[in-house]
Amino acid sequence: RREVMDGVARELGVGYEVRKAGIDEKAIRREDPGELVLALADAKADAILEQAAGDLAGAAGVLITADQVVTQGPVGPGARILEKPESAEEFRAVARSYVDSPPSTVSGLVVTNLGTGARARGVDVVEIRFGSPFPDSTLETLLAEGDVFYCAGGIMVEHSLVTPHIQEMRGTEDSVFGLPRDLLLRLLAEALGAA
Repeated sequence: RREVMDGVARELGVGYEVRKAGIDEKAIRREDPGELVLALADAKADAILEQAAGDLAGAAGVLITADQVVTQGPVGPGARILEKPESAEEFRAVARSYVDSPPSTVSGLVVTNLGTGARARGVDVVEIRFGSPFPDSTLETLLAEGDVFYCAGGIMVEHSLVTPHIQEMRGTEDSVFGLPRDLLLRLLAEALGAA
């Protein structure tokens, strides 16, 4: 999320720019959610470096790429990986299942040192427990707004209609947003330490 990156950039006294990788994410599959998000983040880094050709090669700085999926069940091989809902019916079914089968966000970060090409990788997981089911009226309002179709698993923990149903979050909100701050700082140090 941009607000997390803005905070880290201010803290470190650096600037940044955003680039789109334009990869076909559905062409990259792994059974393990952690391996999947790292493979996607690596593919994004490769695509951006290729698009930039000589523009970024050997430059001072880092390239940060990320991806996130939502899972149900124990995080690891065989976990049910939830993508962005493709229909209202799919969103309703998944959202209704969250009370009995808590979702987890699995965020993968890859930090590439542009000067050396060294990469540091890491995964962060947040489990979200919902204490009560969503009323049909809440689901219909969320569907009408349409943002659920742009979120893996349709999860929007910051939404005022969703927040009252959250019983517990094991992890940080910045990680749920797809950019775990502490992991990012650790990977930056690791990638830059490889200079």
